[in-house]
Amino acid sequence: MKYKIEPLPPFEQRAKWFRKHYPSFDKDYDRFVKELIENPNQGASLGRNMRKVRMAIASKGKGKSGGARVITAVVIISVEETEINLLYIYDKSEMGNISKSMLDMLWEEWINKKYNKLMEEKAEYGVTVTPEMEELLRQINALPIDERQELLDIIDDSIEDEDDAELEAAAAARREAGTEMVLVLERD
Repeated sequence: MKYKIEPLPPFEQRAKWFRKHYPSFDKDYDRFVKELIENPNQGASLGRNMRKVRMAIASKGKGKSGGARVITAVVIISVEETEINLLYIYDKSEMGNISKSMLDMLWEEWINKKYNKLMEEKAEYGVTVTPEMEELLRQINALPIDERQELLDIIDDSIEDEDDAELEAAAAARREAGTEMVLVLERD
């Protein structure tokens, strides 16, 4: 499985503050990312694919319980690729819990980023994405991660079955027409 870490601007802005105030932050962050890759679903669920994950800050000397909190969102891109979005980071000593309005704002920013990225890829590759497909993508990403993975596995198997059937039909047609040749197809 390939993991991609995607920090959003609110996270990056706050990370600058942490670097300035806590000399150990860069090492703490590296350790945190490794732990997150080992278990992307750690932390408390906040709904809408968001999680609150504890992060130790060695400079504070209080372990994970007195360290930072990172709001994450995990998206399964494909069977082989998962994206871990870092939405926000805050100091536990500054804020005990994150407000619902702040979570709503982070979620909106994250969804808008994903939607804009999808539209850029659509334009770049000339792919037509219907409003129904856009809504389906939103619904899939709103599912819990295990249900989403199960659905993506089913879709992937379905695509492979369709590809196999199309290849077999094309080969039969070539044999029948006497124009059989070897084709090499690669799927991205």
